[in-house]
Amino acid sequence: MVTRQIGLRYLWVDALCIIQDSNEDKDSEIARMAQYYQSASITIFAASARGSDQGFLASTASTRSLEPDATSYQFQLSIAFPDGTVGIVGAEYCIWDNGVSPEPLDHRAWAYQEHLLSRRALTYGTPTLTWRCEEGLQTWNSWLRKHQKETTKLLPQGRSRYLYKEAWKGMVAIYSYRDLTFPEDKLPAISALASEVWENDLHDQLLWFTAPEESRDVRCIPYRAPSWSWASVECNVLFPDPRSGLDAVEIENAKSHQLEIIDCDVTPRCSLLPLGQVTAGRLRVRGGLVHGARVPDPENWLLGTFKGTKSDIVLKLDCYGEGDTATILKAQSCWWLQVQHHYGLVLEPVGRDIYRRVGCVPGYGGFMTAWLITQTDRFKAAIPTSPVTDWVSEHFTSNLARFCKDFLADDVHNFGGKYLSRSPLHHVRKTKTPTMLICGVLDKNTLPGQAVEFHHGLIEQGIPSVLLRYPEEGHGVRNRPARIDLIAREVEWFRSYV
Repeated sequence: MVTRQIGLRYLWVDALCIIQDSNEDKDSEIARMAQYYQSASITIFAASARGSDQGFLASTASTRSLEPDATSYQFQLSIAFPDGTVGIVGAEYCIWDNGVSPEPLDHRAWAYQEHLLSRRALTYGTPTLTWRCEEGLQTWNSWLRKHQKETTKLLPQGRSRYLYKEAWKGMVAIYSYRDLTFPEDKLPAISALASEVWENDLHDQLLWFTAPEESRDVRCIPYRAPSWSWASVECNVLFPDPRSGLDAVEIENAKSHQLEIIDCDVTPRCSLLPLGQVTAGRLRVRGGLVHGARVPDPENWLLGTFKGTKSDIVLKLDCYGEGDTATILKAQSCWWLQVQHHYGLVLEPVGRDIYRRVGCVPGYGGFMTAWLITQTDRFKAAIPTSPVTDWVSEHFTSNLARFCKDFLADDVHNFGGKYLSRSPLHHVRKTKTPTMLICGVLDKNTLPGQAVEFHHGLIEQGIPSVLLRYPEEGHGVRNRPARIDLIAREVEWFRSYV
């Protein structure tokens, strides 16, 4: 009925136009998904329907409270088309006040790429009817404002490859929060967007980590992807900020990579879908491999060796169920492979020169953010999370004192040395950047006092500063509803100054 009302003659429905019990037909049709949705005059999304047997043309209530509850973001990603041309697809999404979109369709993984690839979209949602096209967004009976940003328009090339890489990682993070009826569809359901995965950019893509609040904490069985792939785990994934204050040009030139990728070999299940299901995968690399012993700690998983010296380095296990946790507990040791800057992977040996990923080593972005704004006024706004601002007090109050010494390559009793000169608090008088500091009251790695000191230092200098302390959080804000609250505040902070 909707198709006829808008004056179109043909309607393509995946459930009807794809032979559902034929793997051969499904593979063939999935390979054409990008072509279908990009070539369609319009895509109709029954977002409010929970299944094919449920209607979506019911009356909608007024949604006067919709706008204050949602915050918009935008990503852009390179995509290749069947005729050989390459363009850019852009995406906007919303994080709602409770962390969950009210629409059933927004929980489905398959619908994510369908939404991003569509040039025009008519969405029948629970609160309202929404029209989205290349010119912007309009809603019926709602306060959602019109966006004048390009959403799914093909844009000219020439933008930084760094932006494309970041866009892809952002999309993977969003996609991982969606549900699949069949776990083996994890890669096929995003394959239309993954038409350009850059092998020379794998360094960044290896550094995913699992969202800590997730209860789905095991690797996919049967085999779905190699352990170094985010698709190998049954949970939501995130990516760290790979820049950590470094210039984007340096990252694009890979000057800071400590890992050399020699070869990446993945065997697809079907030749029609080279980016779909896989049956095997191998990554050959050359880099520094350091042996570490697991150190018992009530708060963290720690590596006991770093750069040949004794140190406590916090690691994140990929799975906290019976899989990776049991492996580390039984072995009492593992290996650390440095990838980029201060980030690395935690590996378990499974054969001669063969390893399986079991976790990652995070970075120190909070310190780098605080340090950078004391060294330059080029930034319009900053948000350091759990930052080290005074290395002397960090050495004597945190549970990672040995890391301070190794990181600074100095002794805390060397008065006037790096413990002082590399402390952002020592240079706070030079800061010109409005700053919002984030800390968790339960943090034992970097105590909240680090952020408090820097906050008061900025206030004394007349620099706009806000201090957010989350009472139930530790090193980083990771759990709902605190995480949702933080995201909204971060966006508002940047909107105010950028």
